[in-house]
Amino acid sequence: MSGVWVWIENSNGAMSTISREVIGAARTVADELREDVVAIVLGHDVASVADEAFDLGADEVIGCDDETLANFRVEAYGPLLAQLVQEREPVVLLFGESTRGSDLSAWVAAETDAGLVPDAIAIEVDGETVKATRSVFANKLLSTTFVKDGLQIVTLRSRAFPQAESTGNSGDAEWVDAVVAEGDIPTKIVGFEGKEGTVSLTDASIIVSGGRGVGGPEGFEPIQALVDVLGGRWALRVRLLMRVGFRMSTRWGKRARLSARICTLPVALVGRFSTRPVCAHRKLLWRLTKTRKRQFSVWRSMGLWAICLRFCLH
Repeated sequence: MSGVWVWIENSNGAMSTISREVIGAARTVADELREDVVAIVLGHDVASVADEAFDLGADEVIGCDDETLANFRVEAYGPLLAQLVQEREPVVLLFGESTRGSDLSAWVAAETDAGLVPDAIAIEVDGETVKATRSVFANKLLSTTFVKDGLQIVTLRSRAFPQAESTGNSGDAEWVDAVVAEGDIPTKIVGFEGKEGTVSLTDASIIVSGGRGVGGPEGFEPIQALVDVLGGRWALRVRLLMRVGFRMSTRWGKRARLSARICTLPVALVGRFSTRPVCAHRKLLWRLTKTRKRQFSVWRSMGLWAICLRFCLH
């Protein structure tokens, strides 16, 4: 077994930011294990990506340039990478914890019967073992996880590791053939729907936001000044207030009114945003129509809480 492998995620001939971070982490691991960093570049027209991998510190590059790999499909990428792993037996295989990286790492782990440690926020080498620090229980605790025997597969969380820097190195990649024909790939990509805007929250290193506490439009002026100093851009500034109310009978035969107040905070983000309303404030109040002195907690009825969630999500 030899080599610390890094899967290089790319799209339209450009390496993803998370892959630059993984190469930097792989360099540290490889130096401690006294192994080479091997970049795995799969795709179509990816010669420039292979050159960039050398420049960022990869000692070797194994690539496959094929039309079946033009767009990511795990049914095409998985068998190829699993076959390479079985034939060449790397010591460690690192992925970025992206949607694609999660899919491909799980496929390879299953095909090769290897251990998989997902979503690491830090890694260290102990002897021949790579130990990963992971956050668990909604980031309330940290756990150290590692694979005892065989190939160690680890996915690294985005923005948890610094990006690799240019080294000026170059080299010749080793190119291999694809192993799955187009006709044998069940998934077909018919097109892509573009998104407006050029700001990505995923790639943003700093996010500036402001809420209701700023008091009004004038309260955003210091935030705007900070965004300007940081060289950022506004991605969203919106105030949305929605009220829903309805009446229903309680099991005591009394009429009660449930009012839900759901609002998203006015927010300024340096990065991409979701258009789904955020339940930043919830006030659920029961009032009996015959008497206002007696109030019932909404938590006594999970069915009513589910109804409220339905309004929140839609």
